[in-house]
Amino acid sequence: MMSDIHVSILVDYEDSGFCFNGQHIDGGICYFLRSSHYLGKTNYTYVTKLGDRISSLRRLSDGDSDIVIRDTRRQSVISKVSNNHVLFKEIVSLTQPYGIRKDIFNSPERYPKADLQDEYYEGSVKIYGVKGIKGGAKRIVGYITTNTVTKNQNTVNKYKLFFTTSYSTNAINPPKAIIANPGEVCSETFLLIGPFNTQNEQLNCNKYFETNFFKTFLLFGRGTMQVSKDVFRFVPLQDFTENSDIDWSKCIAEIDAQLYAKYGLTEEETAFIESMIKPM
Repeated sequence: MMSDIHVSILVDYEDSGFCFNGQHIDGGICYFLRSSHYLGKTNYTYVTKLGDRISSLRRLSDGDSDIVIRDTRRQSVISKVSNNHVLFKEIVSLTQPYGIRKDIFNSPERYPKADLQDEYYEGSVKIYGVKGIKGGAKRIVGYITTNTVTKNQNTVNKYKLFFTTSYSTNAINPPKAIIANPGEVCSETFLLIGPFNTQNEQLNCNKYFETNFFKTFLLFGRGTMQVSKDVFRFVPLQDFTENSDIDWSKCIAEIDAQLYAKYGLTEEETAFIESMIKPM
């Protein structure tokens, strides 16, 4: 659809309640007019959560992204930050990073060879997962045999982060990442970030997660509740070592300021990013 030149009008609601009163559809909703007799750009109207209407005559594709950039105000900052830079998704795993299904805690009887236990035992590794049903599921840990791990075995004894594979598209602040140490793995409920050679690199990356800069560009790459490595498509990768051009010892606000300066963002662009984030 992104290359379709027959869509004359498209109205895109970030909050579906503006279109269908009282109804919530995660990710919003849109309607469009398509005619085989029409050839040209689309009259695109984006309606923000606040009800602001932003209209432009545009192609659905910007030529660089594999998704529609809904809010045209995002385009300039995405171009500055994401184009021609190594992206964060390069250190994000595919789904099911250790070959362990997400139902291992709810249905351990299906995986007898994993020998899931509550306490550490000789030859086991710690595993993070989720137990319970949707709406009441909670993060949980246990211990499984090392031979249960069938993927990314080389990362087991390194520092890494585990990031959830699902949360509301309306949530600008993502759930906290799990700081995973050597000897720890996860079920497919999480993605593997890393690995890192040192704990300091791991903690610096986790600090990056807390910046408004990171949260905003992560949001730009999302369209559904599901989180895959492609969701990080606009987030630039940083050097988390002591040789980094970012001083990770600073507070989050100061790190944000360093990142804005690094990518040459204007005061207007910086204010736009800051306006996206709700106080926690």
